[in-house]
Amino acid sequence: MRIYLFITLIGLFCSCADLNKKEQLSKIDLMNERLDSLNKELKAHTIDSLPQLKLSTSTVELRIKNNLILDKIDSELGRKMDAYKRMRRALNPLGEAFKKVKNGIFEERGTLKNLYADIENGYGERDKYDEYLTFESDKINKISVLLNDYKEQKELIFKTYSELHDDLYKFSISLLEKKNKVTK
Repeated sequence: MRIYLFITLIGLFCSCADLNKKEQLSKIDLMNERLDSLNKELKAHTIDSLPQLKLSTSTVELRIKNNLILDKIDSELGRKMDAYKRMRRALNPLGEAFKKVKNGIFEERGTLKNLYADIENGYGERDKYDEYLTFESDKINKISVLLNDYKEQKELIFKTYSELHDDLYKFSISLLEKKNKVTK
């Protein structure tokens, strides 16, 4: 009788572990789907022209700085130049934020792959699998927050660029033309 009870308990334990294992693997599949979604969103907000933006904004700013000769500056021009300069300085951190999100997604994929294999094969500390899953889920949430911050910053930068670049570019060219007329 004790043997049957022992075999029944082992069978019950194994079936519960299998149910938990399937649930845990399913959670990892869902986290991978979320990473796919985040990666797709990041790709949709990639800035291919970041070096060109840096160059064009720096060129306009330097052209104005080198050719504007005033005793006092117009407050409207000062406001525009200040916003433009802040926008230009935000381009490097924007590129870094993009890399941080991209690397976070890549690293998290590897971590989830390893965790999936551990759970599937029963490696490591089984009693901590749920803790690991919670930890990895929190990391994905942080990546999502970083992506949202990146998108907000990108939107602000491009809004400022579209509002100011053409006017300041034309102004910088006019200053250059005035300087060339004076020196001839």
